[in-house]
Amino acid sequence: MSHGTTHEMRHRKGISLLPIGHDDYQRTLGSLPQWYELNAVCSTCHRTVHVDRYEMARRFGGDRKVGSLANKLVCQGCGNRQGNMLMIGMMPRD
Repeated sequence: MSHGTTHEMRHRKGISLLPIGHDDYQRTLGSLPQWYELNAVCSTCHRTVHVDRYEMARRFGGDRKVGSLANKLVCQGCGNRQGNMLMIGMMPRD
């Protein structure tokens, strides 16, 4: 994806969420900058929760690409396993 025009969303806490398909989804968990945050979104109930990326790296390996993890997500609210999304958020930096 080109870095020219990107459409980003804002998380309710003011975190910039990168669009699906952004180049950072090709990065590995271990190579994400420290100020990046992961959030999971359920496609059924739309529940959004913070995902501990360090725990994900321990569980699936630091060399795992971020974009390949969405199919591993299970909603803890409704149990949905299909179509869930993983959003990358950039924490505000001072």
